[in-house]
Amino acid sequence: MCQEIFDHVFSHDLIRETTHDFSHSGSLEAVLTHILYHLRDDRSYLKGLLSDQNDSIFMKYLKDDLRLLLEKNLQISDPEVPQEYVLDHMVSDFAETISWWMKNDRYTPEQICSFYLKTTPYLEH
Repeated sequence: MCQEIFDHVFSHDLIRETTHDFSHSGSLEAVLTHILYHLRDDRSYLKGLLSDQNDSIFMKYLKDDLRLLLEKNLQISDPEVPQEYVLDHMVSDFAETISWWMKNDRYTPEQICSFYLKTTPYLEH
């Protein structure tokens, strides 16, 4: 079930949808915001997936797909910081951002994406 959700959410072919249209952009910001729109639109369903029993399964799929997406946009200029460390940090940060947002839903997907990108210095966006 999680894989079906993420196959569309992480699709590289962004299309015009009812609540959002990122078909004109393939930027990292557009893809992350697209993901956030789907998570917001399916919030009631996802709250069940984020319950104690299902949280680890949902987060595993989310983090696996995020890793692939973020790795392509990684820009590390400090040779003293291992790439794997930065990637793990960014993936975990986005996953925690989603968990936080589910509890603080007064922000838009664009705002959440902006918060994340402003606090993630190693991403090209």
